[in-house]
Amino acid sequence: MRMCKSPEHTLIGRSEGERQATLKIDRTMLQNGIDRNTVMKMTGLTEDDRRRSATNRG
Repeated sequence: MRMCKSPEHTLIGRSEGERQATLKIDRTMLQNGIDRNTVMKMTGLTEDDRRRSATNRG
């Protein structure tokens, strides 16, 4: 059975995928010694975004 996805559903999925990719880039940059403020400028993430991500990862 094939499930149809509404355009809104597709956009939400794509947006979440982009967010997850940005968070992964954020972690990689920090692990490679790039300054936190520089990482935040380059990724557009805030401290709150990072905190929520860390909380969701467990």
